[in-house]
Amino acid sequence: MLSPTRPTQLSPYAEAVLQALAGAGLGHKISLLPWVDVALDSLPDLVASKMVALVERGAPRDFRDIYSLCQEGLLSASECWRLWRERQQRAGADLDPYRARLAIETHLSRIAQHRPLDTIAEPGQRAAATSLRNWFAQEFFDALVD
Repeated sequence: MLSPTRPTQLSPYAEAVLQALAGAGLGHKISLLPWVDVALDSLPDLVASKMVALVERGAPRDFRDIYSLCQEGLLSASECWRLWRERQQRAGADLDPYRARLAIETHLSRIAQHRPLDTIAEPGQRAAATSLRNWFAQEFFDALVD
């Protein structure tokens, strides 16, 4: 059995959590083995995954995430489409932009039917939903090129 050793690099948050666990007598309940670095996906990988989700699932959060990334200037709509194409190509999946557009339009229509703008009572939420829907209809789809 390995004897416990303290990790050599701890963030202040991790240090506080571990101290609280030790102070509560719960140190024996956790194991940090193996203590390894975790590789995180890059922003392009995350966006490509989110684009696949937007086409395939089309959940409201998928629309909000892509919209927010583009509004914050982290990516453009055309870059999102490019990342989607690259991901689809690497996966050997469907690259038909018209099918992808139709799927997203269908998801957006379903959301609009489920939550019509005139039923959103809070003016800020209604304005945000209007901006998002208009942006997809006007800018996002226009960025899709063959």
